[in-house]
Amino acid sequence: MPPASANPDSSASPLPDMYTVPEAAKILGCSPKTVYGAIKSGSLRAVNIGRCKRLTGPALADFVNNGGTQPAPPRSVSFDDSAVQKRSCTVVVPARTPLLRLDPGNDPMHPLNNYGQRLRIRTGLRIPGGEAELLDMGWYLITTWSRDEQDGTVTIRGADLSKLIVDARLYAAESPPVGATYGTEFVRLVDGILPAAVSPDLDDMAISSGTVWERDRDAALTALTSAWNGARWYVDDSGTVEAAPAHPDITSATTPDVVITDGSAGTLTGRQRDADRDRQYNALVVTGATPDDGTAAPYAVAEITDPASPIRVSGPFGRKPRFFQSDLITTGAQATATATNLLGRYTLFGRAEAVDAVPDPRVQLGDVARIYTADGDAYLGRITALTLPLTGAQGAMNATASTLPRDDEGS
Repeated sequence: MPPASANPDSSASPLPDMYTVPEAAKILGCSPKTVYGAIKSGSLRAVNIGRCKRLTGPALADFVNNGGTQPAPPRSVSFDDSAVQKRSCTVVVPARTPLLRLDPGNDPMHPLNNYGQRLRIRTGLRIPGGEAELLDMGWYLITTWSRDEQDGTVTIRGADLSKLIVDARLYAAESPPVGATYGTEFVRLVDGILPAAVSPDLDDMAISSGTVWERDRDAALTALTSAWNGARWYVDDSGTVEAAPAHPDITSATTPDVVITDGSAGTLTGRQRDADRDRQYNALVVTGATPDDGTAAPYAVAEITDPASPIRVSGPFGRKPRFFQSDLITTGAQATATATNLLGRYTLFGRAEAVDAVPDPRVQLGDVARIYTADGDAYLGRITALTLPLTGAQGAMNATASTLPRDDEGS
């Protein structure tokens, strides 16, 4: 027969072992001063008993298991498809740990300083069953940092690597070399700053050597890709500048990349719906460069004529054209292709939906999202803005799905 327990409640847990700072320092093999520094930085949790500090065994174990650091305080990554610099980040770290100094101070070579240093962000996703997947959130150019002396933290802000393109303005106006194509000129404008890649889905064609690029290199890339049958450019997660076709049109048959819904099995916590006529058009007029021989410039018009469309040019919506001009367009066929591709961005209902949902780092800018709630209709749109906290404890992610066109294309 087993001996009787002295504790009638066998489920009760004893209090954890408590250590003084000198005792903790002996366990960790460091000085009491180092322990006090870890407590001040927040990387080592302490219990205040009056004016004395005590440390528990679990706190010391967590400190050792984390390598002398703790997870950084709240931070996030934000994405905006309407901007040239489509992503930005904010990261907060302890200014010091017992093993590292994370405050850049006066050291221009410190890895968190803003002299060209880059920050790569990856976040984990816990999969049901216990497995974890590490997802890449891309590279960021560190732009600013600031230290809070009271909190003992450093806040680091970074921008999309496209900032290197924005900052590298041309010293003087330039033109493409004779014999250049859209693809070779795209690579030339990026060369020496970041790696460049052109999608094989883009049909290359000659570009006029009479084209003139002004000082803003990013504006030159935008003008080049827009005239390239409505293409786009962006910096991907690896830091490569890519030229890619325009996103395909969203139709009722489009398969969503992500589904956001409410209910017991859903992740949606808030939903706001907006519609906007001002940013919607049903005709696209494209004009190219005027030839040197005085003949008419290339010209094309694309219209929405589908009788089933609520914004058809012959319907109650009325005729509402948008205009796009580029000296890079030199033929009628190029003008027609550009008009057709750009019009696709304006044919859907002018609507945007902002949602709050459980953070999901798999959601990306450009994804097609299906949003629906028990008391509302379903909506299919493309993710155009996203703010993603990097840990679930920091609250919901905010995503905007939209069929509204960008403001920076045409007039």
